[in-house]
Amino acid sequence: MKRPLCIWSPVAAIMFSIISISAWSAPKTTPKETPAEENLRARAVTETEVIGTSQKGARASEAQVTGMLTLKDPRPEAIGRSWVYYAGLSAQSFQPEGTASNSTGTTFDFSNRESSVMPAFELGVLSRPYALGENWALNGGIRLRGSFTSQQGSVVLASGYEINDARLSSSLLSGGLILRLSTAYAPRWGLTVSPQTGVATYTQTSSNDYADFSQSFSFDSLGFGVDFAVSKRWTLFTEWTQRTARNPGSLALQNENLELGAKVQW
Repeated sequence: MKRPLCIWSPVAAIMFSIISISAWSAPKTTPKETPAEENLRARAVTETEVIGTSQKGARASEAQVTGMLTLKDPRPEAIGRSWVYYAGLSAQSFQPEGTASNSTGTTFDFSNRESSVMPAFELGVLSRPYALGENWALNGGIRLRGSFTSQQGSVVLASGYEINDARLSSSLLSGGLILRLSTAYAPRWGLTVSPQTGVATYTQTSSNDYADFSQSFSFDSLGFGVDFAVSKRWTLFTEWTQRTARNPGSLALQNENLELGAKVQW
C-alpha cells in the first residue's frame, strides 16, 4: 500500500523545478518613471530675461514684455493738457461819438461822421470743459483783443475854412475774462459771456495843424455771444457787446455793437 506514494514523489519534484525555472527566467519589470512637473514660474522668468535682452538699448517708454503691463512716460501728454489756445478775427460796425478839441481851440463834432467797418483781432486761452452735471460743461479763460478803423473826412473850421485831408482813426484795446457754456444736447453750440475793460482812442491827422488831435479814455464792456464749431479747430461766432465809457469828458462811445467772426484753436 505504500508504493503509490513513491510514484508521486518524483512527479512533484519535476513540477516544482519547472515552476522555479520559469520564475527565474521571466524578465523583471520596473515601474515607468513620470517626468517631474515643469516649474512654470522658472519658465516665465527665463522668457522674461530673453525678451529683455533682445530689447536692450531701447528707451524705457518703448520696452514691452508680453503678458506684462507697459509703463509710458506721461509728460508728453501732460504738456498743455489743461488749456486750449485760440486766435480770432471779427468785424463790427463802428461810429465815433461825442466831441473833441485840440490845442488850437478847434472843436470837432463826430455826429456828422458815418460809421465804418472795424475789424478786430484777438488771442485767448480757455480751460478744458468742467462738467456741470451730466449734460452741461463750463470753460473759463482770458482774452485780449484789439480793434481799429480809419476813415477819410473833411473838417470845417469856425471861420468856414474847409480841410479835406483829415483822417480819423479809432482804436479799441481791451482784455478780460471769458466763460463758455456748452451742452451735450447740442455739442457744436456754445454760449459765451465776457466782461472786459479797455482803452478807446480817437486820433485825427491832417497836413493842417488845426485839424490834428488825439484823445483817449477808458471803458468797461460786457459781451454775450453764441458760437458754432464747424470742425475740431474752426468756430464761427457772433457777439453782442455793451460798452460804457469811464470819465470820457466830451467824448463818447457806442453803447452797443454786434460783431461776426471766426476762431481757430489748437
